[in-house]
Amino acid sequence: MDKKKKHAEEMKVHRTKWTDEQKNKNREQSKIRMQKYRERKKKETQILEQNQNQDCNNNLKSIETRLHQKKKEDRLKKQRIYKQEWRRNLTAQKKRRIREKDAAIKRAIRSKKDQRGTKIAMNFTVQKTETVYQKEALRKAIYRSRKNMPVSPAKYAKVVGGLIKNTTPRRKKALENEGIGSPSAKRNLKELFQSVREAHLDLLKGKTDLQKKRRKEFLSHFSTSLSQKPEFKKIFCMATGIRRKYLSEDYVKPKPKKRRKDATSKQTTDAVKLFFKSEIHSATISDKKSVKKDLQEKHVLMMSQKSLWNKWNIENQTQLSFSKFCELRPKNVLTQGHRKLYQCLCEYCENVKLKLIAINRFLAHDHPELKFTDEFDAVNKTLCPKLEAERFHKRDCIDRKCAECGTSKLRNMFDGVMENEENQPDVKWKRWDIVKTLNHKTKKEITKRQEIEKTGPPTDLLEELLDELVFLSPHLFEARWQQEQFAELNKNFPENSIVLTIDFAENFSCFSQHEIQGAHWAKDSVTIHPCIALYRCPKDGHIVDECIDIVSNDLLHDNHAVHTFLLEVVNTT
Repeated sequence: MDKKKKHAEEMKVHRTKWTDEQKNKNREQSKIRMQKYRERKKKETQILEQNQNQDCNNNLKSIETRLHQKKKEDRLKKQRIYKQEWRRNLTAQKKRRIREKDAAIKRAIRSKKDQRGTKIAMNFTVQKTETVYQKEALRKAIYRSRKNMPVSPAKYAKVVGGLIKNTTPRRKKALENEGIGSPSAKRNLKELFQSVREAHLDLLKGKTDLQKKRRKEFLSHFSTSLSQKPEFKKIFCMATGIRRKYLSEDYVKPKPKKRRKDATSKQTTDAVKLFFKSEIHSATISDKKSVKKDLQEKHVLMMSQKSLWNKWNIENQTQLSFSKFCELRPKNVLTQGHRKLYQCLCEYCENVKLKLIAINRFLAHDHPELKFTDEFDAVNKTLCPKLEAERFHKRDCIDRKCAECGTSKLRNMFDGVMENEENQPDVKWKRWDIVKTLNHKTKKEITKRQEIEKTGPPTDLLEELLDELVFLSPHLFEARWQQEQFAELNKNFPENSIVLTIDFAENFSCFSQHEIQGAHWAKDSVTIHPCIALYRCPKDGHIVDECIDIVSNDLLHDNHAVHTFLLEVVNTT
């Protein structure tokens, strides 16, 4: 049974039990209710007539009682509190999704408004009053016309030109709409606006940083030229649907990226770049072909990036990860693999490096933790640890006068690892040494330095290495000390002083442009002695860098030649 019917039956039974007093009271209340109901209906009728007179199609809202209004306010308040709590508990990802959705809805509404504005503002549409050819009918019409046209290109052009020239104004307009003859500037402008609009709508779809950057680059092409033509800018924006603020310089110009709080400071970045370019860590490539448009000279690292990174962390308070350290390497500083030829190397350092390669190969399988990084690492393992805030080891340790350190530390480290055993294979290593050989031309025995391969037990290799490390410790210290002093001298240049960098270059061979075959084996040589002079200018105090090349027929590279050349250089500078 329906609830309303059930309720009516119950009230009917209930009313039979009422007293006369209750019945009179109910009648009075019914009169009041009906009076209010008639007043409310009268008001609704008046409002409806008013809205009809004003052509208003809004839905008529019923007049609410105070109780109903209070309930509605309570419900809205409850909803508002619930919404505030819901927004407070939203995650960052959910908030971003909601913002993206709202932006997409607003963009769609804006696009519709712009389209309506464009249709009103740029009335470029051509009213078609005639029927247009279907595809098949157009093909047949073109075929019939072409059949009657002359075959000769010159005659064909004359006939077509005459047809266009003698056509009626309406046909001329139709030809212009098809882009034939002389298309109007208005049609060209419409096509341009349409292509710009389509391209911009495609770029609007992208949400990534790269796609947003491309959109700004696209708009920057119009921003500069339209800034000088405000009237045309208004037409352009209405026709393409691009808002004016997107063509402003503030929007188009690239904004600097926000720096992270934990980002590496500029001071540290500059310090790392100078660290890479230091003469101690990298050598300058003396080849003008290596210099590019930026006019920066190329450098090649003299040690591995891992060794440099360890050295940086020891010498500096700012600790960097290895990946970040490698990332900060300047582009004009190349790794060791980019060096074509390794020539004029130190014999002592090279022999130690060759032995370390052999030892690392021997230790790779069973004892990888004992491997050496480079010759500096091998020397450091034979010395006492550095003191805090000290750049070098103690001088007694370097000169092998310390009783607590020495090559014995390295021997103890390899105790039990490189012992002679019956089943242990021999080790191969290389070294540079003086070799006696026969000159095939003169048939005389001569001596020269050559890389040879040696084979023996691991203990022999270790003993050779330990003997060479005794001398290598002061040798590396002196080389590094001299490099640092020279670099410091170039930075803080003393008054009334000249710093010279001199060396003998390879002798230059002289030959004629037109020479006979026999002269090929009897060329004259010339000594070339380059010199780089650094001194402080007496006028402005800046450091002047001059290159002086001395050319001489004296082929003896001795101390007398150097003394004569230096006198000439000093007198010149």
